[in-house]
Amino acid sequence: MVTELAAVASVAVSLVALGVSLNVQREQRRCQDFELARSLHHDLTTGEVAQARDLLGTLVRSKEPIGGAAKHEALQAYFTLLWCFERIHVGHQTMGPGRPQRFLAEAVRWHVLEWDREIGAAKRKLEDRPGEIDDLHSRDGLAKLGEALR
Repeated sequence: MVTELAAVASVAVSLVALGVSLNVQREQRRCQDFELARSLHHDLTTGEVAQARDLLGTLVRSKEPIGGAAKHEALQAYFTLLWCFERIHVGHQTMGPGRPQRFLAEAVRWHVLEWDREIGAAKRKLEDRPGEIDDLHSRDGLAKLGEALR
């Protein structure tokens, strides 16, 4: 009888430990997802990506043609921005539905929707002839992210 009680107690303690462990793991994942969301937003709004957004925004609103070194710099900015949206799309997909994913969506939504509309205008300003810039796969992340956030 004592050994049966000890076995039942042992199973109960194991189940409680498993429950605590799963809760700790879930909370750690949630914290990691929030940190990922914060990091992706930071990537979009600072450093070289912020400079790329500024340069491309100026290009889109300008009436002047672009050429030479400025065109090369703008083309680099174009892909810098697209690749940032690709990183955000991948991060958004890796998060399970919940608060961290909603937090990321709210933080980047207006940026994504604005550039989803404006990226075509930037591309047209950079191309000497239509189809010259091979960005099909690079634009995919922005397009999918735009769909997910609408």
